[in-house]
Amino acid sequence: MHLRLVAKPRWQALCPIRFAYEWALTEAFSALPEIDERAAIARFMELDPTDRVYAGLFGDPIARRIVLFTFGTRHTSPTHYATLRAYVDLLRDARYLIGMGHALDTEGVPLRWTRALLRKFQAAWFAQDASLRGDSRDFDVIAHEIEHDEVPSTKTTPQGEETTQRVRTPFGGVFTCVALDRLDGTKHEDYLWDFPDDVDPTEWRVVVEQATVRHMQLWSRYRRVNDAYFNGRGSITRAMAIRRGDTIVERRPLHAMPNYEPLVVDGASAAGS
Repeated sequence: MHLRLVAKPRWQALCPIRFAYEWALTEAFSALPEIDERAAIARFMELDPTDRVYAGLFGDPIARRIVLFTFGTRHTSPTHYATLRAYVDLLRDARYLIGMGHALDTEGVPLRWTRALLRKFQAAWFAQDASLRGDSRDFDVIAHEIEHDEVPSTKTTPQGEETTQRVRTPFGGVFTCVALDRLDGTKHEDYLWDFPDDVDPTEWRVVVEQATVRHMQLWSRYRRVNDAYFNGRGSITRAMAIRRGDTIVERRPLHAMPNYEPLVVDGASAAGS
């Protein structure tokens, strides 16, 4: 039997001065012609939130801004995305929402609500990235595909429990992470980078290294990207591969330093060498 601990991010409620500042920022954001506040609220209400959920999210200026960005920008032209992102930041606001979610959970707002909003927020952000790259499909179609594609999925195999997550990248590639918890208690994680034929992986080497390190951190700290850490037994191995089109251009084992950076490589080699 494994010990399961829930890691709660540090979070503090906004002080009065910061609260007033963030509200002023949110009011300016909602007044932008690129924001359809009425449509955003209507689309959020389609999720059927309780009064407590609505009050918890719309009563916070940063969370309200996230809702407006997520649900009220579907018809905004890509030429205006930079204006929207001057008010909203993916990493900063996602961290805030995660911490706020744990605080609201103690006040009767289930954690699943803030997690669902976070997924939709990320999907809207990456759908904008896709539109900027020239994806001409309907915005909602892109966002829906991204939202459901990037949610980790787990299945039971003869070898053990396997968790998979696919993450779309700004340069058009796909980052696939597969974690296997074997029956004997050992673990293995594979990190596969898929690059389109017209993108040179060497130009994105720094991004690949940093993103791989970050995902190693997440899966080690939160165990399968669900904020849970298992005090497991046995060893863990990791490997990374880079594929361009149908060709594996690099495959190597990974070993992390205590602070996870930089990666220490053993026997790195190009495919077929």
